[in-house]
Amino acid sequence: MNVSYILLQKNINYNSIDSLRNKILIFMVFIFMFLCFLGFFLGRLFIAPMKESISLLNSFIEDTTHELNTPISTILANIELIEMFGNCENKEEMKRIEIASKSLSHIYNDLTYLKLNHQYNRVITKVNVSILLKERINYFFTKIEAKNISMNLNIADNIVYNIDLNDAIRIIDNLISNAIKYNKNGGELNIKLSKYELVISDNGIGIATQDIQDIFKRFKRANKSEGGFGIGLNIVHQIAEDYRLKIEIKSTINIGTTVIIKPQL
Repeated sequence: MNVSYILLQKNINYNSIDSLRNKILIFMVFIFMFLCFLGFFLGRLFIAPMKESISLLNSFIEDTTHELNTPISTILANIELIEMFGNCENKEEMKRIEIASKSLSHIYNDLTYLKLNHQYNRVITKVNVSILLKERINYFFTKIEAKNISMNLNIADNIVYNIDLNDAIRIIDNLISNAIKYNKNGGELNIKLSKYELVISDNGIGIATQDIQDIFKRFKRANKSEGGFGIGLNIVHQIAEDYRLKIEIKSTINIGTTVIIKPQL
């Protein structure tokens, strides 16, 4: 028949095509919703640390303003009193100025340490911790006296440790400062130094059990009623790690806190 091509015609079932198209659209909508949900969840997951950091930074700035403003105002107010009345009875104004000045100095030293990120030139020497501890207790004596805190000292003689002097001062100052700050008026401050450990305890407000595990985190404050930045124990922890020292904290709410530092075995 000399036929080169044969054309066939068949009716197409559009119902099947429409059904497949509808299924594809539904699937795409489902995938879109799933991706939106996944993006929202991952976005919140990744942004959470940033939001927490911003919140901590804002709190830190607010606390810094408050902490620096209080001692500065105290210094200025008492200087005005001295200028107005001359020599004051019992030198109470001078004591308050001394306390405020030392608070400023302590804050400044801690902030400087954080700014340097504890990366500075250390000079490791043999430090007589027994003598240094007594010197730092005298440094805080005015603050101890102001809260009418009684001290029980058991300091062994000639305890020597190879450490940078500034690091040793930061450990001792932060622990004593906390024991004073979070102690109660008329409380007790117990300090023991032996060849094996340094123990500083108080009978103040204490730390809740659930907060102890996070107490070394920077800006972490178990109790906000006494002010502070939440950097003191973080600094102590960093220095302790550098010298392979072990820190133990035992605390009970409204009973007190004990901090123990000793070399790791």
